[in-house]
Amino acid sequence: MAASKVTINPIQSLSFYTAETAILQWAACYQSTSADMTAVLPAGAASSLKFLGFARYAQVSGATSIELITAGVAAANAAAAITAGADLESGGATGTVQAHTTGTIIGRALDSAGAAGDIIRVEILKPI
Repeated sequence: MAASKVTINPIQSLSFYTAETAILQWAACYQSTSADMTAVLPAGAASSLKFLGFARYAQVSGATSIELITAGVAAANAAAAITAGADLESGGATGTVQAHTTGTIIGRALDSAGAAGDIIRVEILKPI
């Protein structure tokens, strides 16, 4: 009998309120600094906001909540080339990721991205 080629990567997901007009699938989302503490897209690269998780599904304009993958392995959209094993941070205002420079580390790349727009697997890392 051949060995199984299936890998189980359990995830945890939670729903968050958001006032964003639209969020792309796999976007990195952060906690708003406003009084309502909603899930928001980062203002730009190297965000220092508290990371919440990656959008499990796209959110259409008019929706008020989004399901985020908060633990485990998620997919993410690369903002530029990334080497597997690199620590990641926000790569831009649409929720992309890039190799860590000065922002909050949100995950570790499990795959390499050759260019912007590549989808990679990310191990979610959250500071305690």
